[in-house]
Amino acid sequence: MTIRATITDSEALREITPEQLTEYLQAHGWVFRSEGYASKGSKGWDSCAFWMPRAGRTDYHLRMRDALGALAQVEDRSELDIFCELVGKPTYEELEREVTALRQGRAPCDSRCPCD
Repeated sequence: MTIRATITDSEALREITPEQLTEYLQAHGWVFRSEGYASKGSKGWDSCAFWMPRAGRTDYHLRMRDALGALAQVEDRSELDIFCELVGKPTYEELEREVTALRQGRAPCDSRCPCD
């Protein structure tokens, strides 16, 4: 079963820095079309795009919410998993692997371990 959680907590959304988002976007093939505009698509057109959140603005958490929503849509993932990856916390799948390992009597390992 796949859980598709959304992030609406403004304090949690403010926890994501612009640098974390930029690194994530670059690592996942997003393109910066102009200052503050990120998009992803194929064959010359954008299937999804959003304005980058700017730190210090009163609507920062709302723009970050838009960014997470766009990422979840394009990557077909939960916003919660993307959030966890952005801020360096374990995702649901990583926690599930560790719990399964414990139940099977194996030592859990971190998400970078190729044990599965």
